[in-house]
Amino acid sequence: MIAMESANCRNYRGHIVIARKITFGRYRFDVWRQGEHFGRFRDDIAAELHVDKLLRGD
Repeated sequence: MIAMESANCRNYRGHIVIARKITFGRYRFDVWRQGEHFGRFRDDIAAELHVDKLLRGD
């Protein structure tokens, strides 16, 4: 369970990208859509590219 008060959320092409701060000031980016988790990434660009790949059907 992600504590939403400690996470930053934003919408990207119908998906939610959640940025969570982890140790040493680093972030993890989770991609969600309609309650389904699609992946966890080290940077926001990788998360957005994954969403683009999902939408293309690759």
